[in-house]
Amino acid sequence: MTSLAEHTETQILPNEVLQSIFEKLDISQLLIVGQVNTQWRENSRSSSIWRNMNLSISEKGILCSMSGHYRSTLPNSTQPITLKPTIRFAQLHKGYILESSNIVHMTRSIAVTKHLTTSLKDQLNLVQHLNAPLHDISDHHLIKFLTHMPSLRHISLERCRSLTVNVIPFLPTLVRGLVSIDLSNTYMDDSALRFLVRNSPFWLN
Repeated sequence: MTSLAEHTETQILPNEVLQSIFEKLDISQLLIVGQVNTQWRENSRSSSIWRNMNLSISEKGILCSMSGHYRSTLPNSTQPITLKPTIRFAQLHKGYILESSNIVHMTRSIAVTKHLTTSLKDQLNLVQHLNAPLHDISDHHLIKFLTHMPSLRHISLERCRSLTVNVIPFLPTLVRGLVSIDLSNTYMDDSALRFLVRNSPFWLN
């Protein structure tokens, strides 16, 4: 008869396998798997995972995707609705995105609390890619995010028209290693862009 210790030992996956799985998860999912045991926690906080993460943000917090298989609520329908584990922002309506009659993308947000930023301080410090796909981010919230992510190298703020030129002076100070930033279709004027170029000589775009 197999002992509990022997059974548990056979369930331990190699770190390489765990990380290859975890790198496909979003933050909310990483927080969940990190509670399983010490090995899963350490791998869910691997520097390679967080360094390659493309973090999506909005006014409400960090955006996450939902995945799974659900049955349609339409009467007499047995066609499953699939929630894909990717975030695609087109035809957004109340947090749901319909790509076809059978596919739904569902998103939710995690509030950026003091507890979250404290427990994930080392991981947020590694994030290099940031975007705001709902285009709703404001000066205050952008600065709040940037404060916790000093290693950012690429930021996409396309069509974020709530941003003002007042946020520009904070960028070179908060993210000194930034390589590119997309400010297309925002209300940034030429003087704001010249300020970025003058004060951030390493930026490419």
